[in-house]
Amino acid sequence: MSSSMHGRVNLRPAFTLIEMLVTLSLLVLLMLVAISWVTHIMKRQQQGVQDQQWYQAANLVMAQFERDLLAINILDEARLSRNPRVEIEGDQLLIHTIDQGAAVAVRYVFDSEAGTLHRLRGESRTHQTPMLGSVELCSFEVQPHSATRTLPVLRITLISESNQQSKRSFSLKPQDVQR
Repeated sequence: MSSSMHGRVNLRPAFTLIEMLVTLSLLVLLMLVAISWVTHIMKRQQQGVQDQQWYQAANLVMAQFERDLLAINILDEARLSRNPRVEIEGDQLLIHTIDQGAAVAVRYVFDSEAGTLHRLRGESRTHQTPMLGSVELCSFEVQPHSATRTLPVLRITLISESNQQSKRSFSLKPQDVQR
């Protein structure tokens, strides 16, 4: 080894304390932005899952409405104790139908304070486990038959607290609706 190699000093500049603090500050800032972004995405994903679950539950409720309305046709006049078969009383829908082989009155009740929809069978007035929760609005509407519509239509609208909507229309027979 020559003496000239031993005498050479490496003059490469090192990081100063200020440069290191600026670098760490930028790293922390980037991490905060990334954490905030990931948290936002997770909340949106969770809200999407909740909305999907509510929509699936609303579809099951609509299917129950449909089963109750289809069972109206099973009622024969000898067993039918009340007419009409579909009545709307405020925010309640009453369907005289067949349930578990017996003629019963099924009442759908919307509890606006709790945001729940209940299905009460027979003369029961006590609220059981709700069929559907997180309901902002429940609307029952019968449109009678007219010159343009040959059959009356029952329109049911459910709107969730997060503004998800489930709407369904059911055609009825003229003798099925409230006069």
